[in-house]
Amino acid sequence: MNKSLLEIYALSICFVSIGCMSIFGGVLLFTIAEQFLPIPSEFPSMHYPPPMYMQYGTGIQVGAGNPLPRIANQAPENNREISADKIAEEQKKYEKIQKERIKVEAIRSTIRYIIILIVASFVFIFHWRMAKMARLDNDT
Repeated sequence: MNKSLLEIYALSICFVSIGCMSIFGGVLLFTIAEQFLPIPSEFPSMHYPPPMYMQYGTGIQVGAGNPLPRIANQAPENNREISADKIAEEQKKYEKIQKERIKVEAIRSTIRYIIILIVASFVFIFHWRMAKMARLDNDT
């Protein structure tokens, strides 16, 4: 292979890996900030998987991946027995689950972007050395 072509190839891969590192470095900083700056509860969160909703009075989680609960053949008066305290308690439990889910997702994202940065760094270092060796061979 022509040494100048090898050098051009290696330097172009270095250029692409630097772009990759800068993009994912910025995203990594964003996910780290997301871990330490909690999202206010009045703003909806856009995290995957979708949130799970508690069916009041039953303790059953309804959401993606879970079948819908069966509707019991009960008199309509039973629905009035659900107190505001029970609803508030289940809402607090739901908010706690959501905060934990956001925290776990932020940690996963941080680990994912660190792995991408490490791989891109190895690719950059390998190709940078290859370009230096091709340049030295061209000079001789």
